[in-house]
Amino acid sequence: MVKNGRHPCKYNKEWEKLFPITKVESDSGAFNCTPCARIYSCSNSGITRVRRHCQSSKHLRMVSEQSCGIKYTEPLADVPPKSPGRKAISKSKSRHLKSNPKYNGSQKLAKRSKNRIWRNKNETNTHKDVLKVEKILESYKKAYNFNHNPDIDSDLEEAMLENFDELFDYINEELLFLENVLKRVLDYKQ
Repeated sequence: MVKNGRHPCKYNKEWEKLFPITKVESDSGAFNCTPCARIYSCSNSGITRVRRHCQSSKHLRMVSEQSCGIKYTEPLADVPPKSPGRKAISKSKSRHLKSNPKYNGSQKLAKRSKNRIWRNKNETNTHKDVLKVEKILESYKKAYNFNHNPDIDSDLEEAMLENFDELFDYINEELLFLENVLKRVLDYKQ
């Protein structure tokens, strides 16, 4: 008998404290992702597989759809994608910011982002990703000195607030891609 060096991993009940998953009763090497409503195998790589799935863009999109109540659908060929729900949310955000003059500049973005983060307490992975995005955007603004021009700064932040979900998804996918490229470059360098 030949051993391949790996032993099959079994589902661990402790993982449920860290991730939104449940045990599959019929298979000890599988888990059910609650937001995605799908069964995945963890028999080869254990918690690594669970973590990788929970950080995937598909899983994060499903979590955000469930928390916001917005379902992404593919647009028809000639029909532009419009969502009255998102437009209403964007209008209410801008109305709130305009009616509250004590917040300005990057404080508006930070305040709204912190509110969004704390509303989704049980989405720990999403929380970490939001912090990464905020850090990247703040670095971008500092690098290009946007803080010196209040007109550009307010326009940029208003656009970021109105398109936060799309911006977050795009930057998160780019970040995952760049992390993968960096890992491969470092592996190649060694």
